[in-house]
Amino acid sequence: KRDVGRPFWASGGSSVRWGDASGADDETPTFEVTYVDDELMMLAGKSPSVLMVAIPIMMTAVCRSFSFFGFHINWKPGKTEAFINLRGKRSAEYVAQLAMNGSMIELGDVPGCPSLRIVRQYSHL
Repeated sequence: KRDVGRPFWASGGSSVRWGDASGADDETPTFEVTYVDDELMMLAGKSPSVLMVAIPIMMTAVCRSFSFFGFHINWKPGKTEAFINLRGKRSAEYVAQLAMNGSMIELGDVPGCPSLRIVRQYSHL
């Protein structure tokens, strides 16, 4: 248990000093993270076409950010997947296109960032 009278970083974290243009320093608490689990990201679009363009953009940003900070994404079935609920004009076309692509969305040329698997249900393992 942490002593509530102490700052949260006082029980095991370290700090990094950052300098700004004025020469002033600021201390920011840091922690070593060895495991991250169960992240959820919500993305909504005004139309299926907007959403289908936005998904690869968002996932590319996630892949690059995670890689920058040394995180590794588990792309195995049942791990990194997406639910997609398309409604509105041309939604049936996009659903059919996803089915033809093996229920996968291509994420581009980011190393270590393969296609995103689309699923119909979620099972917490």
